[in-house]
Amino acid sequence: MLSISLTSILLNHYLTNSFKKLSFDLILFGLNVVKNAPQATAIFQQFIHNKLYQIQIEEYIKMQFKQIRNATIKLTKQSRKN
Repeated sequence: MLSISLTSILLNHYLTNSFKKLSFDLILFGLNVVKNAPQATAIFQQFIHNKLYQIQIEEYIKMQFKQIRNATIKLTKQSRKN
């Protein structure tokens, strides 16, 4: 049985679209672990949390690179005008 906290983590990240990046094989594996060994729930929760945190960091880095790229393009255009 899934715990409420695991369900809320998955629902929260599904709503923020981060969930879509998780492999469904990973989710099925985790559900199987939880079903067969309830004491593993906390370990699986931490694994999912870490994976989603990694995805958030990757998205943040991509956003930063995009901002740098846009700023570089803007500065290049300005310097060409001068």
